[in-house]
Amino acid sequence: MSSLLFIGMLIVLMRLTRRGSGYWESKDGKRCICRMQLMDDEGNWKRVRIVADFGANAVIVTARGRNSTAYLGAWRVIGYAHQTRRADVDDTEKVFALAHSSNEDNLAMLRLPTGSKCAAVLADRITR
Repeated sequence: MSSLLFIGMLIVLMRLTRRGSGYWESKDGKRCICRMQLMDDEGNWKRVRIVADFGANAVIVTARGRNSTAYLGAWRVIGYAHQTRRADVDDTEKVFALAHSSNEDNLAMLRLPTGSKCAAVLADRITR
């Protein structure tokens, strides 16, 4: 009985740790871990790491896991995502629209908390 109780508590603790938003940012706001979604991939937000690269005027994205190659590379911040594209996002998050630097037709969205330093850094980098 105690073994089952112990395993049950472990499962509850694992679920509690995975429920978080998965967001982290550096003190200067130039690096963060957040969620990104390709425009043609509805409802599938992937956890990515971004670095605001001021020299290249781009946001460098790295991701791990399956199907992460579409997210990799340099992306330009082109504005905010339209309200119809962000139905599953509430008002506590800003959603930026990105275009891949090598293929302008490849578009994505990036979710950040409204009050984060990284959101302010990305808002300053909007190119269109």
